[in-house]
Amino acid sequence: MRPIYLEMTAFGPYPGTVKLNLADLGKSGVYLITGDTGAGKTTIFDAITYALFGETSGDNRDAEMLRSKFASPESKTEVYLEFEYAGKIYKIRRNPSYTRKRAKGEGVTTEQAAAVLENPDGYRVAKTREVNQAVIEILGIDRNQFRQIAMLAQGEFRRLLQASTDERKKIFQHLFHTENYSALQKRLSDEAKILDSEYKEYNRSIRQYIGGITCPEEDPLSLEVEKARSNLMPMDAVLELLDSLIEKDEALYAAESEKVRTLEAELDAISKRLAIAEMQRKAEKALEQALADLAVEKPVLATLQAALEENRKREPEITALGKQAASLEAELPQYTELEKLKKLSVELNSRLEGLLRQIDRKATALQTASDELDALRKERSELDSADTELLAAQNAQKDLQDRLKTLADLQAELDAIRALEIRLDAARKTYLEKREAAEAARADYEHKNQAYLDEQAGVLAETLEEGSPCPVCGSLSHPSPARKSPGAPSKAELDRAKAAREKAESEEKKTSEAAAGLQAQITTRKDGVLKNAEELFPCESTEQLRPLLQERQTELLQKELAFEETLRQLQSKVNRKKQLEEQIPGRETLLGRLRDEKNELEKERTSQQEKKLATDSRIEELKAGLRFASAVEAGGEIRRLEAESRKISDAIRASQAALTEQEKKIERLQASAEENRKALENRSEIDIEGEEEKQRNLTAERERLTERTKRSFSRLDTNRSIQHSISGKLLDTAAIEKQLVMVKSLSDTANGDLSGKEKIMLETYVQMMYFDRILARANIRLLKMTGGRYEFIRKKEASDKRSQSGLELDVIDHYNDSERSANSISGGEGFIASLSLALGLSDEIQASAG
Repeated sequence: MRPIYLEMTAFGPYPGTVKLNLADLGKSGVYLITGDTGAGKTTIFDAITYALFGETSGDNRDAEMLRSKFASPESKTEVYLEFEYAGKIYKIRRNPSYTRKRAKGEGVTTEQAAAVLENPDGYRVAKTREVNQAVIEILGIDRNQFRQIAMLAQGEFRRLLQASTDERKKIFQHLFHTENYSALQKRLSDEAKILDSEYKEYNRSIRQYIGGITCPEEDPLSLEVEKARSNLMPMDAVLELLDSLIEKDEALYAAESEKVRTLEAELDAISKRLAIAEMQRKAEKALEQALADLAVEKPVLATLQAALEENRKREPEITALGKQAASLEAELPQYTELEKLKKLSVELNSRLEGLLRQIDRKATALQTASDELDALRKERSELDSADTELLAAQNAQKDLQDRLKTLADLQAELDAIRALEIRLDAARKTYLEKREAAEAARADYEHKNQAYLDEQAGVLAETLEEGSPCPVCGSLSHPSPARKSPGAPSKAELDRAKAAREKAESEEKKTSEAAAGLQAQITTRKDGVLKNAEELFPCESTEQLRPLLQERQTELLQKELAFEETLRQLQSKVNRKKQLEEQIPGRETLLGRLRDEKNELEKERTSQQEKKLATDSRIEELKAGLRFASAVEAGGEIRRLEAESRKISDAIRASQAALTEQEKKIERLQASAEENRKALENRSEIDIEGEEEKQRNLTAERERLTERTKRSFSRLDTNRSIQHSISGKLLDTAAIEKQLVMVKSLSDTANGDLSGKEKIMLETYVQMMYFDRILARANIRLLKMTGGRYEFIRKKEASDKRSQSGLELDVIDHYNDSERSANSISGGEGFIASLSLALGLSDEIQASAG
């Protein structure tokens, strides 16, 4: 970064505006600011740093303290900086937040902080925070790093020299973009942590599985199980223990399962014998109940047969009722037609009323549309001449504008002549000054030339040597040589006086020619403007022309203002005429459409009236031929006849169903009695109580064995699952452990965590290369400025293997051939060393950034 131009207004000790053209200092990259205490040297540092980062260069001044105490109320505190970076020019303007007196009235007001950054492509960043971030992204460093590497402010120079590895690492990361190496370090560290966590989780899971191994307390292997749970047994022994437990439980489960199957077979035989005894008991009871029910149900059968015969005598009534209902049903379509015609009549009547209302509305709309069309046509005829009037007014306005332009051109020419006259006055003044200077230079030269000629004998005598011939008389002895006057000029002085005379005469001639040229231009342009204005304002001089021109311009401008209103009104008429021409055809079409719609409605009304008369005639014809007033009354009679017919039919069907059901019931009772008699023909004697007692004893024994079998199976299933899980986890753990060993070694190497080794991270290792190149460039300056005494060297071995190292700095003292810490050099030497280091860093940054 190279500052090009700096401007400070009401900033620090400067109440006004101070402009520093820093480009005049050249491109060496080193600037020294000197001056008395309090002269404002640090303020220049503050201004540059504040413009870039919104903060001052020191730690004891904040942005709110930057406004000058001597500034006037209307002055705005701000800094403007132009700087070059990577061959491109950036511009930044910034002001702090400060409180100032109001420019008018009493009290104070707060000026808010603001910043604007203009990029080389013209794009602007306006917000303070965004500007700060943009500057950091452009330069690659923040304010603190800028202070260390780009600016050696008083009292701060040793911090760059004495920076630790961590501090230099942060600076180099921003400057040389080594973030990728840091990201790789972190990625390796994170992956090692994840693998370590997974390895521990697998081991914890295996211990959890071992804790779930089951074994009866009375089993001798229970002690081994407790050892395994307490992590006192190697993993191979744990797997062997599981094999033993599974083998024992498999044998126990097989033996107990066989005993259970034997008991279930015996219980099944007992259950069958008890079932036969229960079936015989139920058959005896069912036979008794069937015989008793038959004695009750047979008399009921005779009663139901008599009731059926009585109901069948009414079957002829059903036929008669059906004929009556059929006759009425034949008339129902006529009732339906009658109802439809009545509804149609009402609808036609309503429709006719609606048509009458529509016809009335159409007639009203037709009259309104006709009236509006007549009004529009009348208004259109009144605007026939609007286009012609507007064109005439526009032509008149153009003529007026042409005259105004002519007057403006004359006025511009008069202003140009006035500017030339001012330049002529200045040129005449300069010429007089140069003429006086030339006369003085001529007089000085003539005086010195005469004096020089007058003293030639003394000048020649100065060259005489004893024993050498005189160029005038030839004598070898010079007893009384001529002497020069004390004030006589030398040849060099005379030459300088002659050169000064020639230069003054040349400048006199140039200013004379410049003044003559301006006078010629003024004369020519005055003649031209008077000739151009002759038709409008015949006058003899531009002084007479100027007031006439202003008067005529005022007059024409007033006319132009009046024309504007006239044109606006005429344009409004033209617009209205165009609008009417667009509206009238539409209104004519609307009028024709309304006439057609009214005619169609009248035709529809005539058609509906004829249909209404035919409908009413048919209604009267149907009423005359029907027995009931409506289909509802006819339907009610039909339903009554049908209900009476159904009542007789239902009674017959009910009697028949009851008789049939009773016959089936007696048949079922007779079949049941016969079935139970056959079941009891070959009955066997069974000791029910003895069989039940034996069944209870065997059931209890089966339940006891079943419970033992469940426990052994549960242990067997659990231990098998644990054995399978542990075997799988051990394989996964071995794979993770192998990966962990490799990644942990990589992570420790990249992050500088190897035990007994120097704490050098991968990123630091890469930055060491940059540091070596910086030191090589810095040593070029340091050796020269210290007369070859001091030379930078990167410290090869860390002073403390527990801390990060690699970017520590030593110096070689060539006077005593010793190597020591850079912190041990004196204050003056430290400043030289810091300056060399900052310049070396600057060179490397430029080389890296292109």
